Amino acid sequence: MAGIRPSDLQIRCPAELKNTHWQKAKGKVGKLIKTGLGAELKKLETMLKKVDMAVLDPASSPSKTLEELAKKIIAAKKEYASKVEPLRKQLTVIRTKSESAEKKLKSTPMGAKAAKAAGAVGKAAALYSVTCKSLDMIGSVEKVKADIAKKNALAAKLMNSALAKFIAGAKVFLADPTEASWGKNIKQQGRSVSNSLAQLQNYRAKFWKNFEKFKGFDTGPANCLMDLWIQEHKNESFDRGGQWAKSGNLDKNLLERMLKDDYFSKTAPKSTGREYFNKKWLMEMIGESPIKAVDVQCTLAHLSVHSIKMGLAQLPEVPQLIIICGGGSHNHYVFSLIEHLCQIKCKSSLSFGYHPDYIEAMLFAWLAYQYDQKNSIDMRSITGSHSPLIYGVKWYNEVVRE
Repeated sequence: MAGIRPSDLQIRCPAELKNTHWQKAKGKVGKLIKTGLGAELKKLETMLKKVDMAVLDPASSPSKTLEELAKKIIAAKKEYASKVEPLRKQLTVIRTKSESAEKKLKSTPMGAKAAKAAGAVGKAAALYSVTCKSLDMIGSVEKVKADIAKKNALAAKLMNSALAKFIAGAKVFLADPTEASWGKNIKQQGRSVSNSLAQLQNYRAKFWKNFEKFKGFDTGPANCLMDLWIQEHKNESFDRGGQWAKSGNLDKNLLERMLKDDYFSKTAPKSTGREYFNKKWLMEMIGESPIKAVDVQCTLAHLSVHSIKMGLAQLPEVPQLIIICGGGSHNHYVFSLIEHLCQIKCKSSLSFGYHPDYIEAMLFAWLAYQYDQKNSIDMRSITGSHSPLIYGVKWYNEVVRE
């Protein structure tokens, strides 16, 4: 394809290929003779409207990386094959119809004007078919590549200074972990680093591969066993503020039995949930021991905190701050236990402008977007999965009527 920008396809469609133009040009005599040409022109107009010009032209919107551009090129080729190729076939049909109409009208008394109009439609169809074949996708792509190269050069130039400012800002924040300090020293400086990383595809891949300080894994059951236990014994969905757990006593023997589970000593990457830490698991740990329900709740709070402490021991460096989100941020007893047993200051994510109850929702919104874009996610260093995967399924909610 060379010559015409793909996004100009619709505006380059000749007026002669519009049905309204044909109806006017063929005159009164032409309207008395059935040629079928108008119906074919209507089909062409409908097909042309269905072509997504933004998809057909990879340069119609900015691309940050060559990887992003490559996806657009694939989409453009699919759009051309599924929409433009059938359009060209329809133009061939129109040419055949126009030739037939021209002959028919020429043999009709006073049909010369209508025959000329039919011939003009055929010539326009031939010309527009060449236009469709001459779309310059290569020129559009080269222009975008040059733009990406220019942005890459600028991002590479700014990367080192952005990283230096971010590191300096992180030190300032750790000395004064406040919301204002987060916004000024982490959020603002981090955005500069993030922008450069987003632009530099090769650097980004190398950066995340080697930057081992970023880890993620499930340390243990978190609040799920405490929620299960209070639902079982007090018919409440969660232990508000951790007050029930706080009113009980720690059973050290039960805690030791639970911490002997292989999951806690297993090194990262690892992942768990209610499919493992459930009622069956808990009842097996309690066994025949005559332990009060409130003491079990207290011990479960300690289990969660001890699992966090064991998880922290796996990190290359001990963090100076723990940011808590989700239900745990409202469990004041667990919150205080973490600070006491781990000897690390804790703050709710709310302190940094992110409501703790919304973090999981934001995560799943992001995951849904990644699924919709068919982007694979590499969780090998977090969950221990074997390869990058596209997570999720699309669920269509069907209304069942009786």
